[in-house]
Amino acid sequence: MKNFDEINKKIIFELSRNSRQNISELSKNTKIRRETINYRIKQLESSGIINNYYTIIDHNKLGYIMIRLYIKLQNINSEIEEKIIKYLFTLKDITVICTSEGDWDLIVCILTKTYDLFYITKRELKEKFGSYINKINASLLYKYSRLDRKYLINNLNLYKNELYTISNNNKKVEIKKMDIKLLNIISENAKINIVDIAKQLKITPKAVKYKIKRLEKDKIIVGYSANIDMSKFGYEYYKIDLILGNTIIIEDLSKFIKSNLYVIYIDWSIGGSDFEFEIEVQGIDSFYNFMKNLKDKFGNEIITYKFYKRKKLYKYKFIPIIDEL
Repeated sequence: MKNFDEINKKIIFELSRNSRQNISELSKNTKIRRETINYRIKQLESSGIINNYYTIIDHNKLGYIMIRLYIKLQNINSEIEEKIIKYLFTLKDITVICTSEGDWDLIVCILTKTYDLFYITKRELKEKFGSYINKINASLLYKYSRLDRKYLINNLNLYKNELYTISNNNKKVEIKKMDIKLLNIISENAKINIVDIAKQLKITPKAVKYKIKRLEKDKIIVGYSANIDMSKFGYEYYKIDLILGNTIIIEDLSKFIKSNLYVIYIDWSIGGSDFEFEIEVQGIDSFYNFMKNLKDKFGNEIITYKFYKRKKLYKYKFIPIIDEL
């Protein structure tokens, strides 16, 4: 499917902002007829552009920290890569898996409450596949902000603020086991209806609705979005890590980055680079043009940068699998 007209752009933009909107709400926000929206969404789903709808959960409030592994592979073929990915799927605390091109070949995120688990995961990965691993870099993601896909509506001023920011500074909230079960159910299916959740939890739909509203009020649920394969429309995802000569420019750099239509995430890490962000642009030429403009503005303070281009996103969720519940 290559029909990337204004209707699809508006629908994708709105589903990225809030995938739990119903058809009537989407119609109101996009000013598109309900029948058209329903038909287009079915098209987007059947063609693999919309892969799933997920719930954005502030894992820090549940006591989790996120550690990222950047892995450079060696001496591998597609069969070996598939074995590594299958193994990663067996690890319940790994919440993000994607392959990439550039400085890194594999990106993995671990949600854990202890550094011991991270150490064990890394050690066992090297024990099993050490001959295929050239190097692993690890960093603690302590804060990140999600921005709108403003390039879809070509309007920088309509939505100026971040959609959400998740930070290690956010205060931990104690919640019940039933709430954890609910979060696990909706984490990879944000559009699941209240009745189906109630059946799985064996409580009333009214109780489910109350629990979701409370989790939203406590900012444990910070939003709902969609896993959208923008490569089907010619867009490529790039993650850029800057090494700076002087970090005093970070505030100005952040303002400049936020002023760009194509930036979708800004990250802050410990053990990573000085400034990190993520963009979606149409091809490698657009990426290098973006970086040229950035270096023209801040080139004297940018020592170097690393990047990767996402190839395939295999897993993306905001809470680990918890069996003991």
